[in-house]
Amino acid sequence: LNGNVNFNGNAGNLTLNASGAITQSSGVITNNDPASIATFAAGAANNIGLGGNNDFNEVRITSGKDVTINDVSNALKLGASTVSGNYSATATGGNITTTGALALNGTTNSITATGASFDVTLSNSITHNNASASTLNLVGKQNIAIATGGSVAASGGTLAVTLNSDSDATGGGAISMAPGTSISSNGGNIVLGGGATPGSVAAIGNAANPVGVLISGASLSSGTGDISIRGQGISVGAGTYGGVHIL
Repeated sequence: LNGNVNFNGNAGNLTLNASGAITQSSGVITNNDPASIATFAAGAANNIGLGGNNDFNEVRITSGKDVTINDVSNALKLGASTVSGNYSATATGGNITTTGALALNGTTNSITATGASFDVTLSNSITHNNASASTLNLVGKQNIAIATGGSVAASGGTLAVTLNSDSDATGGGAISMAPGTSISSNGGNIVLGGGATPGSVAAIGNAANPVGVLISGASLSSGTGDISIRGQGISVGAGTYGGVHIL
């Protein structure tokens, strides 16, 4: 892809199927109608690079090896996807949410909201199957939420899972896991924390989510791996909230 692509309006879905790699060398892809879906398929052996200053509504990867998605303008939805290699999705202009199951099978996987006040919310499953030791990082400059329907499950090798809120250590950012949600890392370490080094820095509550880390009816299973949870609550009105609540 070389040049700008605009696909919007009532019939604004964008579908691109290729028998080789899909590479965005320049330009902007705009597919941001509230109902629009951009779907890409390159085959399990071929990479998909969407690293331009794009403006998507929802992105689905039907098949691809190493996948890079970049969105700079608005919120980004991650739809049902199957990725055989590494996966990186970044949004600078809005929240990141999921709308479908993600099969992320590479050794390095990340979902990152880099805007100062934006969240990452997982409402669907992330599955991982790779014999090699792998990582999954959910990073937001504000909150990280595993909402109803959300889960992470690894098989094959270990999957080190990190939920990293308040990644810029500015203004706070909480972590929450809703009832029935789960993280199972198949022996990988699980880290819930904040700042630039979430293994040693607390997730800090904010006005909307005053508890630093709230795990309500959810489960964390690391097998032989370690679990680290660091949280710091704040005072809101007459109430002072704890750093970590496990209910």
